[in-house]
Amino acid sequence: MGFLNAAPLTFTTKQQAQSCSIVPNRLNRRISTARIRAKIASDIASSTSWPDVQELSRSGDLSKTALDINGVMELLPHRYPFLLVDRVLALEKGVRAIGVKNVSANEPYFPGHFPGRPIMPGVLQVEALAQLAGVIMLGDAEPDQEFFFGGVDGVRWRRPVLPGDTLVMEAVLKSYKKRFGIVKMDARAFVNGQLTVEGALTLAMVVDKN
Repeated sequence: MGFLNAAPLTFTTKQQAQSCSIVPNRLNRRISTARIRAKIASDIASSTSWPDVQELSRSGDLSKTALDINGVMELLPHRYPFLLVDRVLALEKGVRAIGVKNVSANEPYFPGHFPGRPIMPGVLQVEALAQLAGVIMLGDAEPDQEFFFGGVDGVRWRRPVLPGDTLVMEAVLKSYKKRFGIVKMDARAFVNGQLTVEGALTLAMVVDKN
């Protein structure tokens, strides 16, 4: 009963007032920490749900579609015979993508590269990766923005790509200096689960003023 009749709390010193604020402050910190942990858990879940490109290539399970050929053509300016992305399986705009190039026996370069032993030119494999990187950036670009292939670093070819192969490609953003329009990507491609080509790409994002 004494508690019910007690007078309201009054603070005679600043130290007493501050000591009373400890509990709310600790509670706020716990709430903030819980939110941070929830965000980290969400990021981890998002990361782990991203398909494994090598496993997709190995299993042949390419049924998912983020962009069909029409969607790809809405983003890329390339057209036959130089459009080298047939479909996008997974896309996180401005971040990463997985795409497919179905290598047909009717590709226009096979008769000359090479007669009697057709092999997809390595430079076209890199071009296909660059186009996939372009899909990533143009999917999250400003109006009238375009991209140009600016360079490659550390490119290695591991096995030949032949007629009938399905090139399963992945590109992942490493950095974007928006002020200068310079994009850095890591990219790689697989056939039947085997690494065919990998390297670092540089793109230049520009605005078409025409």
